[in-house]
Amino acid sequence: MARHYIKEQINELIDNCMKNEEPTDICRFWYFADEGISVLDKDEMKEQFIDYKNKGTLKIEDFNNQMIKRNGRKFYVLVVQHKDEDKNPNCPMSLLGYGFMVSGFPYWFDKKKDRDNAVKIFKGEM
Repeated sequence: MARHYIKEQINELIDNCMKNEEPTDICRFWYFADEGISVLDKDEMKEQFIDYKNKGTLKIEDFNNQMIKRNGRKFYVLVVQHKDEDKNPNCPMSLLGYGFMVSGFPYWFDKKKDRDNAVKIFKGEM
């Protein structure tokens, strides 16, 4: 069955997630399997991006890596995509919560340094 989201629901979900985050959480993302938001700490992020690197079927396009403001707070976006564009889902959290339409798997980092480190891990530079 198709799921439909409205902007208010997504924003409420993002706000609740951010209220309940641990101090060690560095990014959040839309977890498609559970249709909800998940968070990662530094170790989990490193493991995730090593796994992405090893798949060999994914890419990171630098032009998608932007700084976005939401309710006055800065977020540093990193988008992981399938090399086969037809396999990239549209992320409801991106469009409805952040006003940023992108296909693939966006991650919303609190710090630019952590976002940039994720890119370096993916590229095998770290």
